[in-house]
Amino acid sequence: MTHEEVKESIAYRVAKEMEAREVTRNLEALNENKEEQE
Repeated sequence: MTHEEVKESIAYRVAKEMEAREVTRNLEALNENKEEQE
């Protein structure tokens, strides 16, 4: 694996992790809103 491929792999993993965290935050916000409405 070249240095460039390693950098691309790391960037991909970081992007996926950031996306997963954003999804989690959004789901938590939705759950909080749902609980407030009940």
